[in-house]
Amino acid sequence: MATNALRLFAEYMLLSDVSPVTEWIPGELNVEADAVSRVHELFTPKKELIYDLRYSVLIDQVLRKYKKMSSYQVFQLSPELLSDLPSVMYADGLTVVPKRRNNLGRFLPADCISSHSATDTTSSNFCFL
Repeated sequence: MATNALRLFAEYMLLSDVSPVTEWIPGELNVEADAVSRVHELFTPKKELIYDLRYSVLIDQVLRKYKKMSSYQVFQLSPELLSDLPSVMYADGLTVVPKRRNNLGRFLPADCISSHSATDTTSSNFCFL
């Protein structure tokens, strides 16, 4: 599954007008990103698994610790892009080049996704910080 997801990502990047820029930053300089990647450690007591939790609950944990992140933008995938995922994730291999999508998604403020917000209608498992 992960290999297929990576292939799909690579194909979309070839079709995209933007491309990611990655850079390794030492942990002591990258505290917030490290916390987001280990959100299970923000719970008291620490959680073994987080897969059974709503995305909004995970966002809440991050925003409680890092309040300034409520103004950060979270990317929510478009329904048309999401419709491509099942066929790729569970296939034996990526055999079809994805179509160029007009709408890949949108950015939303993190606090509109959290469960304590009045605008929680946008909660989704398909968002990325």
